[in-house]
Amino acid sequence: MRDDGTAHAVTCNVCGSERFEDFRGRKDARCCDCLSLERTRVLKLALDHHKLVQPGMRVLHLAPDAGIGRYIKGLVGEAGYEAYDLRPSIYAEDLNVRPIDLVTDSAALPSGHYDLVLHMHVMEHIPCNVTAVLWHLHRALKPSGRHVFGVPIMSGHYAENIGPLSRDDRQSQFGQFDHCRRFGVEDIALSLGMVFQLRPFDYSSVSAATLAAHRIPRHNALPNGNTVYVQWKRDIKLA
Repeated sequence: MRDDGTAHAVTCNVCGSERFEDFRGRKDARCCDCLSLERTRVLKLALDHHKLVQPGMRVLHLAPDAGIGRYIKGLVGEAGYEAYDLRPSIYAEDLNVRPIDLVTDSAALPSGHYDLVLHMHVMEHIPCNVTAVLWHLHRALKPSGRHVFGVPIMSGHYAENIGPLSRDDRQSQFGQFDHCRRFGVEDIALSLGMVFQLRPFDYSSVSAATLAAHRIPRHNALPNGNTVYVQWKRDIKLA
């Protein structure tokens, strides 16, 4: 409820849409207009809470969600926004997404260049040593920069296979046909936690009404599949 006792309108906090649809068995999980998912809307909460996007910034955005990409680009401008993906053609044309293969190209990223490096549910797709990719992305930050990301964190333990597997095997082992690893809640300290001093955005202080209005499920514990990590440059453990 709002302070005046009226109900919160159901809106996407990324694009303002009031239309949601079921997605992969989850009711009202996806925004019909910008296609944001629950994790995308948690990301927007984190960006707003920490005031992470400011005019004049230089931003590296991997696999850009359309709504978040347009929000960031609108604030930092055309010159400050760089969006990349392995398959640029699948993204909104106005984001001007450029090609990158993180397996071969992450080492060529410029050092100390970006104010913000952002990626959500990308690292589970990369068929190489993911620690090396994370290190290069972090290296590309300015000293005051922030590295914001999320990965699918599942029950159980970490596992990966970067070798040849069938789509069915990947679905069975990692939860999706194009994943090559899974991050487990039981040993996150031994995977991501050995790369960074982890700083998950804790949205438990956000009111239940606000979360419900944005179609964000309340969490019982961190980390989970919607966890967003907000890392400082100094948080790297591999320096």
